[in-house]
Amino acid sequence: MSTFTIRGDIDVPETGTSLNNLIFNYQSPDRTRAWKVIRARIWVADWDSPSPGADKAGMFGAVLATDLVSVGWGYSASAADNRVFGWNQQQMLTRGTTNIFVPQGGMNPQADFILDSDRIITNQLYLNTTNNLEGATSTTTIAYLIELEEVKVSPENAIILQLKGMGQDIDN
Repeated sequence: MSTFTIRGDIDVPETGTSLNNLIFNYQSPDRTRAWKVIRARIWVADWDSPSPGADKAGMFGAVLATDLVSVGWGYSASAADNRVFGWNQQQMLTRGTTNIFVPQGGMNPQADFILDSDRIITNQLYLNTTNNLEGATSTTTIAYLIELEEVKVSPENAIILQLKGMGQDIDN
């Protein structure tokens, strides 16, 4: 099957969230096409930290979802919500004397998402992010790179997969 990538940037408000960023939307009567996320990566592209002189630390998190998440999602990394199938959390550090941005543990080990290998996308793919970085005064730009592989499914299976990916968390 064929693979392709989706990439881009998302601005996340200072110590806030950026929810329900639609990064893939498939609309067609052909219900035999679906996609599996085979790799997802995310990293900080630009961290607004205008006050050098002190070491600063922070974290951001992200989840991939097949449906809208509730506004109350906040900083959750819970696996209880059926819409969510990919998770990432990262710690960051800037050195005050040089204002050099350093991912804790290195960029590559932190960039990869934990992915539920049993999730197939039949409609939408959303990226949700949180930002809690000391010293940020406006926005943090987070970059992403998602690799998808096309899979063939029966129309009947596509309906089941679509239902599986919808919000079924009865509390939200």
